[in-house]
Amino acid sequence: MKDYASFILAYLNQLDVVNFDVDQVTKLPATISDTGSDLPRSVLAHFLAIIQTIYKHSDSLFAPIVVDSPNQQDQDKINVGAMIDLIVASRPDDAQTILGTVSLHGRTIPNGKVIEFTKKKSVLEAEDYELIASSMLPYMEQLAP
Repeated sequence: MKDYASFILAYLNQLDVVNFDVDQVTKLPATISDTGSDLPRSVLAHFLAIIQTIYKHSDSLFAPIVVDSPNQQDQDKINVGAMIDLIVASRPDDAQTILGTVSLHGRTIPNGKVIEFTKKKSVLEAEDYELIASSMLPYMEQLAP
């Protein structure tokens, strides 16, 4: 609890969220009662604090961290930039992080890769299907009963 509280308070500060009840946000389950553009930043701070706490206190294998569309409630340039900066800065060293966003708002991702999708409603290119499917088949077969 001490680590979670430390993370969330630091993250709320970095995201310029100032109107919150310390007792409500520093205990689990946390109560996020913000509104407007503060709400997505508070939820992001909570999400990242939970992830950091788990990574700090566990040695389990983790799935990729996925943050989809952090720019909720139409954040201003400063706030959306701070959100992206925090997502990048707080990612654990050995964790894959996937950030789904329309724009990086001028930010760069050190040691990251940007993938731009060019076809509407399509992530995998048709010509790549067979190669990808065959590489995934051994894993899929292990999942079958």
